[in-house]
Amino acid sequence: MTRKDEQHLTRLAVSVMKAEFAETVQCRMCYLQFPGEECSRGRGICNADTNEACVVGKMYKKIGLTYDLWLTFKGCQKNCADADNIKWNIYTVEFSCCRDSHLCNENL
Repeated sequence: MTRKDEQHLTRLAVSVMKAEFAETVQCRMCYLQFPGEECSRGRGICNADTNEACVVGKMYKKIGLTYDLWLTFKGCQKNCADADNIKWNIYTVEFSCCRDSHLCNENL
């Protein structure tokens, strides 16, 4: 292999690595967080591939006539779609998805 071939392969490898990195986004992960508390389960970072996005899910519990935030979860979700006002017994659930930057779900 000539020096020119090595340089070409190096440039090709770097291009492939850049393309692969651009297709993945890092997301904040927390399986369980109650209002006013730190993440209590599953804290970390996950990598969302091309068919995934960062997600924040919020569950609201019906107390009297209002729904109060009960818990939040964050992570990577396949085929993520924003959704509001999903009724589930005494709970309402909402999902917010993003892919615009690393850790974009930290403040959703």
